[in-house]
Amino acid sequence: LFCVLGALGLVELGNRLASVTGTRAAWVAAGLLAVVLYRPTELSGRLVWDEFSGRNWARSAEIDDAIRRAHPGLNWRDEALLNPGPTTSLAEYFTKGGLPLILREIDYHDEWCELHRPLLDQQFDVKLLAKVPSVFADVPSCTLHTYSSWTTRYFLVQGIKKSPAIN
Repeated sequence: LFCVLGALGLVELGNRLASVTGTRAAWVAAGLLAVVLYRPTELSGRLVWDEFSGRNWARSAEIDDAIRRAHPGLNWRDEALLNPGPTTSLAEYFTKGGLPLILREIDYHDEWCELHRPLLDQQFDVKLLAKVPSVFADVPSCTLHTYSSWTTRYFLVQGIKKSPAIN
């Protein structure tokens, strides 16, 4: 229904612009159609050429391998910081004597990741090692981030932040 209404709106807008400018309605409609279809076509191209082709996965795998080689023997965790649970679990790990580790954070560009992501920096001594941006980093939160391409950040987590000494 939205596509039909959108098409009818484009036709009507095209007719009005054509009458105002003196241009043929077909030319105006073609121009409007090009403007309307540009963004969906561009996003579909990214999905097909970067995601479905495996190019983005290959870039991520190269970074992943480089970090593993640079930090041999460290434990790894994969977390989406969608709630306080992952940082609570990480705090328990370090409280029990856990050693530094690599955290691969998955960011879906949604309000939950945005809300809970700062907890990592606030509570832990972390160093950002690498960031692999989503192919759709410029797109608002949507299923393209969840199912196709999320941003991945790699952190060296060395422990819980020390509280400043009180004199």
